[in-house]
Amino acid sequence: VRAAARGEAPGIVVAARGETLAAAAGAVPVGARGARARPTASRALQTYPFALRAHAFAGRRIREGALGEVLAEARAGRVLFVKPRETEKLFTGVVVGGEQGDACAADALARLDPATPVWVSDAVRFAAEYRVYVADGVARACVCYEGDETTHPADAGAIAAMVAALSAAAGENVAGYSLDVGVVERSAGGEGGERATVLVECNDGLALGLYPGCPAEVYVDVLVARWRELASSIGERAHH
Repeated sequence: VRAAARGEAPGIVVAARGETLAAAAGAVPVGARGARARPTASRALQTYPFALRAHAFAGRRIREGALGEVLAEARAGRVLFVKPRETEKLFTGVVVGGEQGDACAADALARLDPATPVWVSDAVRFAAEYRVYVADGVARACVCYEGDETTHPADAGAIAAMVAALSAAAGENVAGYSLDVGVVERSAGGEGGERATVLVECNDGLALGLYPGCPAEVYVDVLVARWRELASSIGERAHH
């Protein structure tokens, strides 16, 4: 924030719960403001933008589907994570199928319209989860909201690549949003094995929660960037 006030490229603040930490060299990158494709100001950012659904970013297959089809796959033994696609708060995202699945939740979902549009992906266990606050194509803060950031730190390069990919995606990116990422164990070795930082989900900055550790100034910048974009879009439509 201080760097931005001096007119320098804003850095990314890595914050633990309840305190702000200076980014260790190479821990989380500071990205200069880069070129950003024209944003989709009037449309909400998707939970899983197409630009980030590639396995390199998501670490798993993410697809669109219908609730009834997903529950049928779960009954056949597949372990899947499912969450609403069009009505976000219709139900909380949940794992269904197999021993990992929530049987009670699956029974409740079975009462909904089987044609309900959903996101579906392979179930993944995240050792740690982070929220990255992004304004105008720049990752401004990264806070750990689940797990231990000391044993499972987020990969700076992976975060930078995701932000850059979404910034370059015309018709998908917006001026202010959060990028939630998680650290997964890639090898059977478990602790100390190969790890990857992958997409958890994205959240549009028009209605975004403030997680402990994110500087208030950064949070405000993200909200202002998004709402300024929305106001500009409304103004453009009014002039046509």
